Amino acid sequence: MPGSGAIPALTEAFRQTAKGRALILPSFLGMDAWIDRHSVLQRADNLKILLILFQSFRKHHNPDESLAAFFPL
Repeated sequence: MPGSGAIPALTEAFRQTAKGRALILPSFLGMDAWIDRHSVLQRADNLKILLILFQSFRKHHNPDESLAAFFPL
C-alpha cells in the first residue's frame, strides 16, 4: 500500500464484500513499513531532512528565505 492510512479502509471494504462469510486476509503493509522490514539502513528524521533541504535551498536559490516562508504551517 502507498501509505498505512489506506489499510483500514481496504480491510473494511473486504469485510463488507464478504457479507458475513469467513474471510482470510493477508497482512498489509505501507511502503514505509515494508522498506523498514527489508532494509538494514536507518530512516532519517523528517525534521532533519527538512532542515537539510532548507539549507540547500537557501544556498542555491535564496539566501534570505525564512524557514516560515519555505515551509508554512
